[in-house]
Amino acid sequence: MLQADGVTVRRGGDVVIDDVSLRLPVGLTGLLGPNGAGKTTLMTVLAGLRRPARGSLTFAGERLSDQPDGGELAYFSKVGYLPQRFRLMGLKSCRDNVMYAAWARGVPKNMLAERTASVLATVDLADRTDARARALSGGMRQRLGIACALAHDPSVLLLDEPTVGLDPAQRASIRALLGEIAETRTVLLSTHILEDLTPIAQRLVVLDHGKVRFAGQTGELSPHEEGARGLESAYLRLVGGAENPRAAS
Repeated sequence: MLQADGVTVRRGGDVVIDDVSLRLPVGLTGLLGPNGAGKTTLMTVLAGLRRPARGSLTFAGERLSDQPDGGELAYFSKVGYLPQRFRLMGLKSCRDNVMYAAWARGVPKNMLAERTASVLATVDLADRTDARARALSGGMRQRLGIACALAHDPSVLLLDEPTVGLDPAQRASIRALLGEIAETRTVLLSTHILEDLTPIAQRLVVLDHGKVRFAGQTGELSPHEEGARGLESAYLRLVGGAENPRAAS
């Protein structure tokens, strides 16, 4: 269980995350919000890459601020984060990319090869182990990015817009993969594509202007209308719909 309590982030004189409290258990939670809502900023806080001005994170019952050095180092080893724009070593193989990610996150040298092979199999890239990263299709590139985020076997996986730019078949493939990964991990998936969440997200969080507008079971967002259309209608009502120019996907 990952928990945020009263998290506030300021940028200059502006509050970009405003008193956000969340509970993220094992399973997949979808993070929705217009452009500029604060989703990426919140992700970086949850990933341990940014300290909030106020508030705290609690993981597995332990509050980070109560741990030595703020708990960031120990927590960092438990979290995998894939930003929307991520870099791969294009001239290197899939194996090299994942092995480097595992090494960078502290996987012991004698376990690197085994861990790398296991993760590539998890994301269905075992047959592309020796392929150069730059030769991969968009969907395979995203799978390799997810593999790098999983390289150190984290308990929490944070994914920022992982299906942007993919075609429907690639999105469906990534969606199925994430559903499997979330069976044993806490996964937070940020996306503007609501239909990507309908089959796999047990919970949803709607963020707008840095505030949580909704947090709960997926069905609770739109109890009277099922499917992506119902979620979209309920979501647009929360963030202002057509009156909010940032609400468009």
